[in-house]
Amino acid sequence: MEFNQEMTPIDHLYIRLIGQFDSLIPFLGLTHEEIFLTLQENCIDWFSDKQQLALPNTFNQYSVQVSHAGFLLGYSYVEAFITDLIREIFNARRDLLPQEKSLKFIDILPLENYEQIIIKMIDSTLGDMNSLEKKVLRLEKLGLQVTQSEKIIEGHTVRHALIHNSGRINREQSPTSQWKIGDVIELTSSDVNNFGLAAREYALKISNKANLMCYRKASQ
Repeated sequence: MEFNQEMTPIDHLYIRLIGQFDSLIPFLGLTHEEIFLTLQENCIDWFSDKQQLALPNTFNQYSVQVSHAGFLLGYSYVEAFITDLIREIFNARRDLLPQEKSLKFIDILPLENYEQIIIKMIDSTLGDMNSLEKKVLRLEKLGLQVTQSEKIIEGHTVRHALIHNSGRINREQSPTSQWKIGDVIELTSSDVNNFGLAAREYALKISNKANLMCYRKASQ
């Protein structure tokens, strides 16, 4: 993305996301076997006897744990980006706030002014979207439709499995997916990198569309 015009809040959100993804590059570099051996040989005393029992015994276990941590960080960065993007869209285009939503008197009586009420409305709307998938669906309902690549769609499933199902896939996948129901996920650093590349592309496209909707900024 080249910023030939004055940067918008949406541009800043996109730049933040890219910086966060870039920070994962050296993190995933920890999956080298030399680092694992160094930790085993020189750093084991950093941990108590109880903690040592939970440490990975093999390089493969170690590599998978680092990759899973990197993926979950990357996924959380994407969700934070989409959350703040929706917040910015509603702030810039208040006409897009859902008309069917309502606030209780008890929620608005302590508020001091109209702007605080708007913030409360936005927060309440976002509170109904408790997953990245629901937030992407909200963007689509707002008219911001960008096709999610298979890597992103798989990412939703992988995140769900790692957080809620002990790493085992329990959602139906497309015929071309690398995952099938019942598979136990073991990500590699390449898997995480591929998800990151897909997420970067999606974020760029959705940012450009959101800028056009909110600030009439030409797509780059």
